[in-house]
Amino acid sequence: MPIQILQESVVVGGHNIPFDNFPEWHAHHLNRVNNTQQLEQDGAQLIQDGFPFTNLEQFIRQVCRWGGYPGIAGRVLNKNRPQEIIQRFTDAIQAFAFAQPAAAALESLNHLTDLGTPSFASKHLRFLRPDICPVLDRLLSTDLGYPFSPTGYQEMSDDCIEIGNLITTQVGPVEEGRPWGASDVEMSIFAFLHLAP
Repeated sequence: MPIQILQESVVVGGHNIPFDNFPEWHAHHLNRVNNTQQLEQDGAQLIQDGFPFTNLEQFIRQVCRWGGYPGIAGRVLNKNRPQEIIQRFTDAIQAFAFAQPAAAALESLNHLTDLGTPSFASKHLRFLRPDICPVLDRLLSTDLGYPFSPTGYQEMSDDCIEIGNLITTQVGPVEEGRPWGASDVEMSIFAFLHLAP
């Protein structure tokens, strides 16, 4: 069953997480999973620079390492031409203007060989648009009940954005001047479910 959104908490996998616990789980994730904030900065810079391939290649390698499977980067980079990789990432950015932005962007990246499932495609999107893109991997799909597909990804994005808005309103921004985004919500839930101290 997907995330159940209540007035002051969410229910995930039978567990209730109050909104005021999210900052603690968010901080725990940042402490346990290295390079998260740097990759967010790198993603924003890549968009601004128009995806120069040398930087995009490094970004793909770093995101796959962050996700725990650095070998995927080699497969993506070896099985797709550089121009195709640049084009698909560019298409993903343009897709953020569509009515179903997370699903449309995911479908763009899914055209790349070995980036063809939500898991690692969503990890890349998470660093390009953390405000609207969570991570949806097999673990979270199983935990939260979202279909492992573009439709399921959009549903999860919508729910995480709604939760982020509620947390920002009730608890405060994730950091000064920055509201809670979909990735902040997802990483806090992931930390609660899988990175407990």
